[in-house]
Order: sequence, then structure tokens, then C-alpha cells
Amino acid sequence: MAEEETDTIATEIDDAVATDIDDAAMTETDDEVAEAPPESKRLALDKAQVAKAITGAKATLANPDSRRFLAGALVGALALYAGGTVFASGDTGTSSGAATKVESLRADLAELRADLAVLQAGGGAANEVATDPHDSEPEGAGGHQTKTTGGGDHSTDAPADDHTTDAPVDDHGSADEPPHWTYAESDNWGALADDYIECAEGSEQSPIDLSTEWDRVDSTTEIIYAPVPVTVVDNGHTIQVSAEGAGSVSQQRHEYELVQFHFHAPSEHTIDGEHHAAEVHLVHKDADGKLAVVGIMIDRGAELPGFETILDAIGAPNVEHNAGEFDPSLLLPGSRDFFHYRGSLTTPPCTEGVAWRVMAEPITMSAAQLDELTSHFTEPNNRPVQPRHERDAHIDLS
Repeated sequence: MAEEETDTIATEIDDAVATDIDDAAMTETDDEVAEAPPESKRLALDKAQVAKAITGAKATLANPDSRRFLAGALVGALALYAGGTVFASGDTGTSSGAATKVESLRADLAELRADLAVLQAGGGAANEVATDPHDSEPEGAGGHQTKTTGGGDHSTDAPADDHTTDAPVDDHGSADEPPHWTYAESDNWGALADDYIECAEGSEQSPIDLSTEWDRVDSTTEIIYAPVPVTVVDNGHTIQVSAEGAGSVSQQRHEYELVQFHFHAPSEHTIDGEHHAAEVHLVHKDADGKLAVVGIMIDRGAELPGFETILDAIGAPNVEHNAGEFDPSLLLPGSRDFFHYRGSLTTPPCTEGVAWRVMAEPITMSAAQLDELTSHFTEPNNRPVQPRHERDAHIDLS
């Protein structure tokens, strides 16, 4: 708003209020009660309602082009308030009462002038209106899902995903986007957001060093997978494959359904202090939303059959591609012995209470397959090993 416009509006306010105030002071005397003006001329407005109207106007009219309209509305509201409140029922009587009203009105006028000055500077409540982060697409983000045209491969633009690669993400449309994080700053994840505090203060964090010296117990776990149509996305942290309906992991009839799997290189867990070339995490969720993750170590060696369908579907970052059918059981080793412990997600928010089963026997991929997979990672995407803190852990024997 131009400075001269603000001065003009302020003058209009002064004139409007002064006229009503002078009328009020002249009408009331110490000796007699002046007759209240007809209701049609003097409306007794509720001050709280006026204040509410002013607040609402400032909160909704964030557009600079609308500020003159807002100022005009405030002028009218104050003028009506000045004319109505002084003569409201029960307020007439003495000149001292009118004087009190005059001082109150002058204070209200000063506050209004301050509000107008803030509006002129471009600040204040008009600029504090909450904004939807999806109103403007962040640089490099895919935005809302959109079908692409042309070609036989149907793909969607997947939202840039800073939630976590371990947890299944059900709501890409969250109004409060989590802060960006990288593996290079993993020691500082807990300071990035209040929701990430477990990354710093949790006592059952993952990954950990797995020991072949742990006690051995008979396994009651069943892992059953079958081929399903899958989609693949490079989400900026990992290559993630959505595989809902492909099967489950269960223990004593407690079933966790497979949601997705993704990759880390080098491995996140270590076995007797040693990393492997990579690690795949198959993320499962039960009916209550609790998570169970099956981890499998990957070494360089023989080619992994059927994995080309995943590699061939990897496209530009944050663009999800159909990859046809894939059978997650191809990722399982011959032996089903596994390290079993209770831990957390290995990415923010590092939520604890995750049931971990990390296979004791690794699988292999060819050097070409591993190189192609890891070429899409901008940095090593493994969280450092975390303290075990005397957690119960053992090896389950199939």
C-alpha cells in the first residue's frame, strides 16, 4: 500500500471517529440523561464482534492488492463502533462516562493505525496465513502423482520422499513435510526435528553388529513370498520396490504383510564386525501398523536371477515405474537361519519397536548388477552401527 494511501485512510479514520466522539460529548451532560438517538441511526455493536471481524480480515486477506479493501473495512468497522458503543444501552448518563468512552476509542484508533502501518510494510497477520507446501512444487520434487503420456511404460511422478526408506509411507499428501536429511549427517539426525529425537536418544536403535556367538534357538518363523506386479522408484535415498500382496513373514500366527523392499550399500548391519557389499530390507507391517524387517546381506559373486527386471525399471529420481512381476523369494538365501533382535528403523524418524530378522547367509549379485544398483546412490546409504545396549538377541535356526 502506498504511503499516501495509508495517510489518507488514517485521516478518514480520524475524521469519522472525531465526528462521532464530538457528537457523544456534546449530547451528554452532568445534569440530565440525553435521549438516545433512534436505533436506526445508532447501532450498538459488540466490541468483541468488531475485533473478531478485524482479526478475520487480516488473517484471510494476504494478497497485497486486497489491503486497501481491508483498510476500508477497518475504517467502517471503527466508525460504526464509535457511533454505536457510546450510545449503547446502559452507557449513557454523564459526561465522565462519555470521556471514558472517548479515551477507549482513541486507544482503539491507535491500535488500528499501528495495524495499518504493519500492513503498509507488508508484514503482520496478513502475511501469517498458513500455506500448503503443495501449493508450490519444491525444486527437484515430483509433486503430486501424475500420469505420463507417450510410450508403453506407465510411470507416475512420486513425491520426493524424506519420510523413511524403512517404513511404508501411506500418506504422501501430508501438510507437514519432514525436513530433508542425508546419510552424511546421520550423527545429527536427532537434532533435525522433534519427531527424529529417537535417532539421538533411543536405546534400541538399528543397525547393530550381529554376532555368530549369540545363543541359538529353534525358529518358529515362516516366510512366504510369491510373484506380484511391482513398481520401482529412486526416492533420493535408495531404490525402493513396492510389492504389496507378495507375501508375509509370520511367527506363531502373528502375520506381517510385505509392503516394500529397498537397498543399502554397503550393508548397514555387520556380522562379527564385517560389512557386506550391500543389504536388502524387506519391510512388513501387521494389522496394527507394527513393523517387521527381514534383512539379507549381498556379496559380489554370481548373478542374481530375475533381478534385471528391477534394474531395468529404475528411472529418473522420484519417478515410479512399473517393473512387471517380481518374486521376492528370489532374494532369500538357501538357509533360513537368521539373527533375531528388537530394533528400530535405520532412517529418520528412527522409530523403535521393529522386529528384525537378518539372514545369516548372504546372497550374491554380479559385479555388474551391484554397480548398476549403486550407481543411483549419490552417497553411501548405510547408517553407522548403533550400540546394542544389552538387548536380548539370538540366532534362530530353521
